[in-house]
Amino acid sequence: MDTPIYEYMHHQDIIDIAEAGNLKTPQKAAALVQRLGESGNRLTDFLMDFEGGRFEVISDSLLKHGDMLVISYLLRRIAGQQNMP
Repeated sequence: MDTPIYEYMHHQDIIDIAEAGNLKTPQKAAALVQRLGESGNRLTDFLMDFEGGRFEVISDSLLKHGDMLVISYLLRRIAGQQNMP
């Protein structure tokens, strides 16, 4: 069996958490969870639609910078797979 050749790409999403304020309260924590869920929905749409889709997440990273959360993803798909039915 041949070893597949992959194509890779990087994707990121940025979430402004300034409005969440002190995350020690249940309401503020719930607001952050909602924002993270929305980010996941955007990622799902991106994986399905970008340049023919079929990407998978192989690594992720979360970084807090000031009032922003930066979520980075390393994606891959089998080369040429976007053209397959």
